[in-house]
Parts: sequence; structure tokens; C-alpha cells
Amino acid sequence: MDLERGLSEAYCTQHPDEVARLLEQMAQEEAAEALGMLDATAAAAALGRCGAHRAAAILAALPVAYASATIAQLDPAVAAQSLRQMAEQSRDAIIAAIPPQAARSLLQTLRFPEGTAGAMADPHTPAVFNDLSVGEVLAHLRSVPRARLHYYIYVVNREHRLVGVLDFRDLLSAAPEEPVAMLMQSDVFRVSAWANRAAILAHPGWRHFHALPVVADGNRYVGALRHETLRRLTAVAEGGGDMQRVLAFGLTLAELYWVGMSRLFASGGGHPTPVVGKRVQQHGGE
Repeated sequence: MDLERGLSEAYCTQHPDEVARLLEQMAQEEAAEALGMLDATAAAAALGRCGAHRAAAILAALPVAYASATIAQLDPAVAAQSLRQMAEQSRDAIIAAIPPQAARSLLQTLRFPEGTAGAMADPHTPAVFNDLSVGEVLAHLRSVPRARLHYYIYVVNREHRLVGVLDFRDLLSAAPEEPVAMLMQSDVFRVSAWANRAAILAHPGWRHFHALPVVADGNRYVGALRHETLRRLTAVAEGGGDMQRVLAFGLTLAELYWVGMSRLFASGGGHPTPVVGKRVQQHGGE
């Protein structure tokens, strides 16, 4: 039985799209029973590929403790989409059982209307304080287990207001004692947390960057919209033309390079080889 379960969990993790299609075809109770035999990480891999309505129905049929453990493994934006489809009583019970840190991310995402930048932002994209040194920032980034590193690191003040952005390459090549405030660029493209899908897609920052910071409540940092989210939006946008397809393709290439770089950094490897080319300067902003 342990071997069978292990194989099932490995298959869910490696082929989540195929498992999601099977779950979509099962009765709600049958799908819940099948997922309930797996650990929460494997269940989340498949459930995160299901439609929000279907995922909500399956979660509601699972024991609250297991459903909360599964929800905690999902991207907060994906989890919020499913939770919005659930009855209020079921949703509140699941959120109450989620570990506090994951619950905070979910509640932050849920406070923004569905389809807005705040609801789709990734709260695990790290921001660092502007009064730290380069060495302190690198140590902090390595210590955050769920941090999703990208090639721009956002900088906030002690009131958590967005004040700048760091180029990851500059950060890695700087002296450890150098203040990040001297490295960061203070003119940053940003997206309002209340921006709708049309405003997000039309934002000029996508011409230059693979991710954009999202702010609310007097410029307080909420998280970041990633190129992965943008690709999802371009896939469903009406009349997606050649420009959208080129943009999505370009961002995919950027993902391949920079995911590799962030993994090298997280594993404690050496400095990555810099990309040769003209650096795009930030300008403007919202």
C-alpha cells in the first residue's frame, strides 16, 4: 500500500494536468476519496490544475484538516479562486484551520475582488527593507523557505511602502557591506491592487519587465504579478493578437533563464554569468 501510494503521489506531482482531467470526470465524492489517499502536496499539485468550481466542490467534500493542509500548499491566488466558490461556512472553517502565515496570505488575497491585480498578486515574492546591507539582504533571501526569487527584488521602507527595486545581478555582484538603498532604483513601475484585467494587460511595464509590483493602501507592497499570470491572462483575453503571443513567448524564455539563476542562488552556488546587453532603465510609474 505504501508503494502504491508513493507511486500515486509521484504521478500527481509529475503529471498534474492529467490527474486534474481525471478529477474533473469523477463524481465529487469519488474525487475527494481519491485525493484523500495522497499527501497534501501531491493533492494540491493536481487540484491546482482543476477549475475553481470543481476544486471548491472537491475541497468541500474533504475533511477540514486535510482540505486546509491542501489549500496551504496552493499558490494563494489559485487557492483564493477556489475558496471564493465555496459556501461561507465551509470557507471560514478551512481558513481557520490553515497555519497562520498561509492564512494571512490568503486573507490578503481574498480582500481584493476577483479579477483584480491584488487578487492575482503573489504575496510570496519577497520584498526587503531599504535600511539593510547587501549581505543582510542575501542572508534574508536564503532563509525564507517559500520565497520566489525573480531577477528583480522589491524594496520597502519600515512601513512596508514600496520605495525601489534591486536588480538581482547587481545584488549578487555588490560588496556585502554596501547599503541596498545605494543600489536600488527608486523609480518603479507598479500596478494598483484594484486594477482590473484590462488595465493589467495594458500596463506599459510589461514591455520591459517580467514581473510588476502590486501596491495598495498608500503604496504598501502587496506582492508581485508574474509573467506566468500574464500568460494566463493573454490566453483568455479577447482577440489575443500577435503582440500578445510574442510577449508571452518572450516572457517564457525569461522564465527559463531566471528560474535557473534563482535555483543556483538558493543552493549557495557561485555568481551567475551576467547577461551581456544594454540594461533597460526604469522610468515612469503609476
